[in-house]
Amino acid sequence: MILCQNHEISLLKTTANSIRSRYPGYSFICCADESANEEDLKKMNEICPTYIAGNTFSSLINQGMKKTPALWNFILCAGVTMRSKLDYKFFKFIKNDKDILFPISNNIPYFVDGTLNGIFVNKNTFKEIGNWINHENLEWVKTLWATEAIRKGCTFKAIANSKIC
Repeated sequence: MILCQNHEISLLKTTANSIRSRYPGYSFICCADESANEEDLKKMNEICPTYIAGNTFSSLINQGMKKTPALWNFILCAGVTMRSKLDYKFFKFIKNDKDILFPISNNIPYFVDGTLNGIFVNKNTFKEIGNWINHENLEWVKTLWATEAIRKGCTFKAIANSKIC
């Protein structure tokens, strides 16, 4: 799932091309914010199925998890290029559908403080936990969501050496 805030079409192309070249046959979607106009949406849909959400990353993620055709999903911000074989690396650590994986980025081994890029979550688990609260303070949003995830039996796993790009 590609989050394309500010409908930056060139950044969406970069990420989509990296997925297509390194993960042929994998499906992906884009979620854009509500400022995207009809022309932007037309161009974005030529790259991949695109859905409109609100103006926060939370709303983009919530919309993406509703619309994604895949069971397991990487969350990526437009402009990021996916390295090859990340799916194999992440799947090695999956024990069940309630595992939520995220990369250690900038030496930050905590879900709440870490990047959105590379969060790997099961669609059904996301649905069971519930949506991210629609707010601009991502640390707060991630804290509330992670608390609910833990309450529902989920395990968060920080994956080292999993640089997305």
